[in-house]
Amino acid sequence: MDCSRSDGSASPRELADGEVLMLCDRRFPLDFERDGLAVGGRQVRVRETPNSGEGTAHSVWDGAVILGKYLEHCFGREALCGACVAELGAGTGLAGCCAAALGASPVVLTDLPYAIPALRFAADAANSWHADGCSEGGARADRSAPHPAAGSRADTDAAAAAQASPAAAAAEPADARKAALHESCGAATGPAGRGGSPVEPTREKGAAVAVCVADWNEPSDAAAAIVAAAGDAAPDVILLADVVWVEELVEPLVAALERLAESEGAAASHR
Repeated sequence: MDCSRSDGSASPRELADGEVLMLCDRRFPLDFERDGLAVGGRQVRVRETPNSGEGTAHSVWDGAVILGKYLEHCFGREALCGACVAELGAGTGLAGCCAAALGASPVVLTDLPYAIPALRFAADAANSWHADGCSEGGARADRSAPHPAAGSRADTDAAAAAQASPAAAAAEPADARKAALHESCGAATGPAGRGGSPVEPTREKGAAVAVCVADWNEPSDAAAAIVAAAGDAAPDVILLADVVWVEELVEPLVAALERLAESEGAAASHR
């Protein structure tokens, strides 16, 4: 395997025999536009245009499928209802729209400009059914109490398998799922620390799912754009799935997360 950096320089270390840095194929080759992914009683549909040559955002990567089913299995509609969610590096927007299927609102899907058309498709599809709101009796999530650490890799794989057996996703008691959200959405960290001008969001008035450009290389602007797209609300939950595949993206991503964490009302704990 060629482990040189994208600029041609050598990798900082040699790989051990048998070490894997990249998955060679996908475990979930579904038709996400035609059939969607079953989450929260909805078919979450997104649009892929793989091999477009524009970038990696046009494909649905396995991490997004796992994350979407993990949200359903470990949190559920009762816990996510009314939570403000931002997905960074959303690509096709699958993970964020899974959160919307579980009652999260507002949800902000973000990526670079070339990914925006696919994100608009996902947002439009989600907004077409999100008007139903939370399930009967479901209340806006209370994000003031702690919750236990996230599950193991085996747990997330089991959650993903619930696509084949939807009943498994509902097996965990609602109270346990609600408690699972609480710690990850802790107390506010204080006044916003963002600067610059927000990028104009793409959102229909009153829509539950919004779209905006967020470039991690401009972390203050990215954070401001996300907060603006959410109606001046800082995110309770930040989702990321398969977003880093080259080393030079790590520092900009961390900077963007730091700016979001400084936003007024943002959750203080990390998972």
